[in-house]
Amino acid sequence: MGKKNKMDKKEKIKLLKKLEEEIGEEYFELLQIASIINVLCEELGNEKVSKKVEELIEFIKKEAEEKLN
Repeated sequence: MGKKNKMDKKEKIKLLKKLEEEIGEEYFELLQIASIINVLCEELGNEKVSKKVEELIEFIKKEAEEKLN
């Protein structure tokens, strides 16, 4: 098995907290929810919904970027 480039748990938490501070709690929570829904749709094989959720994630990212500027 190939070894993946893994961050330790503390590094991931640190990066997530930094992201949350930068884009705001609301956008961060929306991204988390949309990401979870996307993973579930992919696991269930619902590509149509997964595609729409990916579009939603991009929209949330765009809104967060605009908020930062």
